[in-house]
Amino acid sequence: MRTALDAAHCLSGDAKDLEFVPMYHDGQAPYGAWDVTGAYVSQRWLLHQDPQADVAFLTVKSRDIVGTERTLESVVGGDPLVTGRQPPQWTVVVGYPAGRGGRPVICLNQTFAQHGYPAFRCGGFTDGTSGGAWLADYNSQTGRGDLYGVTGGRHQGGCVSCVSYTSSFGPDASAVYERAATGGPPDVVPAARPAC
Repeated sequence: MRTALDAAHCLSGDAKDLEFVPMYHDGQAPYGAWDVTGAYVSQRWLLHQDPQADVAFLTVKSRDIVGTERTLESVVGGDPLVTGRQPPQWTVVVGYPAGRGGRPVICLNQTFAQHGYPAFRCGGFTDGTSGGAWLADYNSQTGRGDLYGVTGGRHQGGCVSCVSYTSSFGPDASAVYERAATGGPPDVVPAARPAC
């Protein structure tokens, strides 16, 4: 079992009715659909929906592919989780806007701090883009970078489509990741309160 990353405000309940579909686009699922087996969030999110704890890890069940049991990471790879770092000067952010037919929006722009959150400006990050990856040191040839955030945090990622936020990943995010990666008991996530 491996983990995928999301924003906590995107989830409610135990998440066992969800599927993760990597690289989905234009109705195509090149790597298939992977069953989610549990959701993990911090106590700060469970108790207070603290925007600085707006991160969730999802455990994803392995699949039989041509007679071999494969993990999600062994099929699609993964970006290393980075916690405790200052936001980079430049960030690549990916999201899937609702109503665009499954096409992702990808943006590279400078990162800045606003109201205690890493932020960036780029149009098109509308409803549906929450939980999208924030990557530092992105390599366009490999398509990989250091995963240091997801669209969420302040106002659940932002109240306008041209400025987006992430919470700052620190020891709390590391502890949630460890609990998910080692098979600790999953959480029942409360539905997020409206943010804007």
